[in-house]
Amino acid sequence: MLGGYGGFSFILYDTGIIEVREYVFPQILAKEHFYQIPESCVSEIREVYLKYKDELDSLYAPDNGSCDGSFSEFFFGNKWISALNIDYHNEHDFSRAREVYQETLNYRAKFRAKVLHELENNPDSADNATFQIAVKMAQSFDEKPESFEKIKTIMLAENKIMTIFFAVCDILKKYGIVLEQFRVTVKGESTMTYSEFIGQIMEKRRNME
Repeated sequence: MLGGYGGFSFILYDTGIIEVREYVFPQILAKEHFYQIPESCVSEIREVYLKYKDELDSLYAPDNGSCDGSFSEFFFGNKWISALNIDYHNEHDFSRAREVYQETLNYRAKFRAKVLHELENNPDSADNATFQIAVKMAQSFDEKPESFEKIKTIMLAENKIMTIFFAVCDILKKYGIVLEQFRVTVKGESTMTYSEFIGQIMEKRRNME
């Protein structure tokens, strides 16, 4: 939507200059700020980059199946990674993902069996338009679903990206810069989040009524 929330960018140059930009959709610059950090901070972040350089070369943008949501882009040196709804996953997340995967397999099996049973015992159902949709769904369930190992690989890839991002954030925090996935605060100045942007619009509408 024209004029909608467009996110922010945070760029740290090797000179120690930080550029923070806020946008409105589509990529229209709304605010721009520049800051300077000590060389020691740049050196620490450079060490993180060198530490993970080999892993970064083999990292990819994980396709987690998202079609909508929060879009994140990470630039580590010359490495560019962009993905929707990327997050860090703890042990509980892995355990829950495995449970959901198994529940999905069980549901598919039960649904397909129910449709086949209906066709065998009530052939006239095949002429019902709604039931025809159910048949198509059951047929699609014949296809082999993604293995949980593939899902796990995607989650691990997201964890690696976020681990490197968090390492950089921890260094910046020592120098008074709070960088988060959806906000950055420098010298008391914070970028606006999506929820704050929407809240601001709603407040304006209420004041107009």
